[in-house]
Amino acid sequence: MGDKGAKSDVTASLGQHDLSQDIATVGGARTPEFRQYGWNAADETDCFTAIVASSDDAIVSVSAADGRIMTWNPAAERLFGYTREEISGASFTILTPDNVGVAHVTAFQRAIKDGSAKYASLKRHKDGRLIEVSVTAERIQRSDGRIIGVFGIFRDETKYNQTARALAERTRVLSTLNRTGTLLAAELKLEKLIQTATDACVEISGAEFGAFFYNSVDDKGEHHTLYAISGVDRAQFEKFPLPRATEVLHPVFHNVAIVRSDDITQDSRYGKSAPFYGMPQGHLPVRSYLGVPVASAGGEMFGGFLFGHQNIGVFTEEHEQILKGIAAQTAIALDNARLYQDAQRELDHRRKITDALRISEERFRVLTDVMPQFVWMANAQGHVDYFNERWYDYTGAIISTTDGHAWLDFVHPDDVRVAKESWMTSVSSGVDYEIEYRLRRHDGLYRWFLTRALPMRDENGDLVRWFGSCTDIDDQKMEGQAHQILTRELSHRVKNLFAVALGMVTLTARNSNSVQDMAKTLSGRIGALAKAHDLVRWTLRPDTEKSQDTFLNELIPLLMAPYSVKNNEQRVKIVGPPQRIGSLASTNLALVLHELTTNAVKYGALSVPSGQLNVTWEIKHDTLHIHWKEQDGPPVIKPDKTQGFGMQLARMSVNGQLGGEYALKWLPTGVEVDISIPMEQIYR
Repeated sequence: MGDKGAKSDVTASLGQHDLSQDIATVGGARTPEFRQYGWNAADETDCFTAIVASSDDAIVSVSAADGRIMTWNPAAERLFGYTREEISGASFTILTPDNVGVAHVTAFQRAIKDGSAKYASLKRHKDGRLIEVSVTAERIQRSDGRIIGVFGIFRDETKYNQTARALAERTRVLSTLNRTGTLLAAELKLEKLIQTATDACVEISGAEFGAFFYNSVDDKGEHHTLYAISGVDRAQFEKFPLPRATEVLHPVFHNVAIVRSDDITQDSRYGKSAPFYGMPQGHLPVRSYLGVPVASAGGEMFGGFLFGHQNIGVFTEEHEQILKGIAAQTAIALDNARLYQDAQRELDHRRKITDALRISEERFRVLTDVMPQFVWMANAQGHVDYFNERWYDYTGAIISTTDGHAWLDFVHPDDVRVAKESWMTSVSSGVDYEIEYRLRRHDGLYRWFLTRALPMRDENGDLVRWFGSCTDIDDQKMEGQAHQILTRELSHRVKNLFAVALGMVTLTARNSNSVQDMAKTLSGRIGALAKAHDLVRWTLRPDTEKSQDTFLNELIPLLMAPYSVKNNEQRVKIVGPPQRIGSLASTNLALVLHELTTNAVKYGALSVPSGQLNVTWEIKHDTLHIHWKEQDGPPVIKPDKTQGFGMQLARMSVNGQLGGEYALKWLPTGVEVDISIPMEQIYR
């Protein structure tokens, strides 16, 4: 496409127009004017054609009118397999797989509209295979502004994406291997150990199912017991006979070799054993097959892993090598687990053992008596000479730098003295060591730990070693503190509530003429208490005993709400600064305000439409002053009996419960009440 003929073809494919005019603007930008350097239009076209022809990226132009391919450079031929002669004039959708065609057409339309578009895409090669490409599309616009097509640059991203996916898969496999290795090294229960290994092998290999068959022999001959299954329900295996060492299974169950087959049904060893001569009817379909023996370093056979898939060619050589490594780890873990179980059985019967074995057994016993979080050991003189890896992960210290008594550097300064003295007392007396203190984490945060240590003695009773652990109890300690605070607060509030309620019931009964009268009066007072307690919203935290704030400017409007507005007119005016009050103060003030409001509704300012009520408060000289003022009500007549129960209850609540003063005035303009309460009582 770099010769004169190619130039003519390109020009012709765009409608017999001069390229220097047709692509005067690409993506809306004018091309440089070359004529000032002595170039003519043909030179510009030659330059453009040479650039396109030499590009390593496929460059294709598509007509805006009907979406047909107009130009096609050599890189496009190499990428998509079509020659220029084969593709010219064809619809652009010839390159687009059916399931993504609409999206790509839309992207080209966006390039026509916006001037450019960039996106990732799947394209179809001439031979039908899919190619992953990145696309940069620019619209082609004439000098007169008319858009005639789209100019696309296609870059093959297939290998790059394949490499990225392979890297992601390798990362997944390595992550699974690391996780599995850690679990196998720590697990001592046979069932869980084998299940973990089987699950990991299935996950890594992509098998549809996997199984581990434990090697066992009875008096009838060799057989293999199903020990673990992964990927399918165990019941699908239990209805079939146990596998035997057939020609296919013999190499696995006798540690001869790994067996890997892309299609086991075509294997020369398959189907030669009675009574099934292959897979029993109803067996899971297996084409791809992989069998891996599990044997100890000494050659003892534990059993074998068997993996299957209904598709052909699923398992690779890499899968084989990885699963071989997991089988080796599993064998070591099985050895350790069996040794663990054997030691457990023998501990009850063995009495005379060597000093070294006795130390090992005693270490195991002591460590199982504590919660092993940070495990440490010290000699008889209390010199610490070992910490496990978790200690160094937590503290961030360099290995061995906290030996001796250097571990005290990580104890909270307020706890160092007690921790050290307690430890030295245990070392000198030989008594068990148990203490709680805070340890500094690598980021500077302190957490509470329970530290325990038990002494180990020789046959003469002499102390020879200490074994200890540190268990994180920070969360439990915080929860315990919160529970204690909650219990104290609840007890305090319940006592206050019962005291107020008992006095209220007693006085109400004493001053009521009937049961109905008592019930009505008592109901209103209890309702006021309930409203007050609705405002006492408190949430305890382990580091504080303070409750959330309840405010006077919330309590008073709540109690006055039913009477504040009548006939769309505001009758109650409430003015005062925000003031936090405690649960005792809120309970007693609610009763006082309820009694005043009840009297105002029955006899005072709130008993007539024109009546007004002002409630204000302020703080002076460490005292809260509340002023109640009624006006524009009916004529005020001072009752002969000034010691009614309502007044007694109000006065008792202020004077007796809160240590304040309660003063009531019968003024001609309306009743006024002044309440004064010391601030230290307000917060109770």
